[in-house]
Amino acid sequence: MSKVVSIIIINLIGFQLFAQNIGMDTIVKEGARIPVTINYGNLIIQTIPSDVMIEIPKLGINEEKDQDSLILKEIYTGLYDLSFKFKNETFKCFVEVFNEQTVHILVDVNEKKLETNVIVNNPLLSEPDPIDLDMVYVMVEEMPEFPGGILELRKWIKSNVKYPESARRKYITGRVYIGFVINKEGKVEDGKVLRSIDPALDREALRVISNMPNWKPGKQRGKSVKVSYTFPINFHLHR
Repeated sequence: MSKVVSIIIINLIGFQLFAQNIGMDTIVKEGARIPVTINYGNLIIQTIPSDVMIEIPKLGINEEKDQDSLILKEIYTGLYDLSFKFKNETFKCFVEVFNEQTVHILVDVNEKKLETNVIVNNPLLSEPDPIDLDMVYVMVEEMPEFPGGILELRKWIKSNVKYPESARRKYITGRVYIGFVINKEGKVEDGKVLRSIDPALDREALRVISNMPNWKPGKQRGKSVKVSYTFPINFHLHR
């Protein structure tokens, strides 16, 4: 039986999500341990920019997010208030997580835009969908990995970026967001500028991303698949 999928799209981008597990717990009642099924939900948060302050009072979260995705697994179902802060910009919203449901949200703090994708999956009632090897996934069970991990990726980018002279003379600084795909062989392809600050800096950021060495490819249920990825390139000058 195919799983029931409910999708709410505020903008036009879709996401592939994890299917969460049903947790088991026990309670004590009149001296006997009675098994109780507790249905958990998952919450996956992606933001633009990537390094924002996230507040989720119900979960006691109030910290800076410096990774591509904040993945909260097996949270209790309910309504969650979310607050995103970046420099002088603040964006507040809420998300509701139901039983056996994963909610994936993408928030653009500067543009004050939110898009939500919801997938409902009961593994006891459904068969997993077949893996589409031609599809580009956003989230998979094993995400792609740069050789040595995220710290090595940042080192590699820092050592390979060449500041364009035209931007240096005009003292143009900022952050360029590049989107790309890690294919089934781990090669980088389909690079594009998602957020621009200057044509010369955009070209340099795209050049660096396009020349990265092969990654460890992402996998879904043991099979290598294409996975989209976003990474910011920082251009900073000292006076």
